[in-house]
Amino acid sequence: YARVRNPDLAKAFRLLQQQGRDAFYKGPIARAIIARAAALGGQITAADFDAIHTAEVTPLSTRIAGLDIHEMPPATQG
Repeated sequence: YARVRNPDLAKAFRLLQQQGRDAFYKGPIARAIIARAAALGGQITAADFDAIHTAEVTPLSTRIAGLDIHEMPPATQG
């Protein structure tokens, strides 16, 4: 048994709880990601976060061996 602590992740979860999606796409989380990427030679910008849009889709569903299986249709990250 090992205890793992990640205070930065805990802080990010608190920010998401308090500020919602804007904490990630427009707020302190986005700024931290942009700063870290820049420090590593990356080029992500606030405009990149502004360009992200989601679409609500119906999952693919089937029943196998008495179990209901649901999966996001292609193309998806999971």
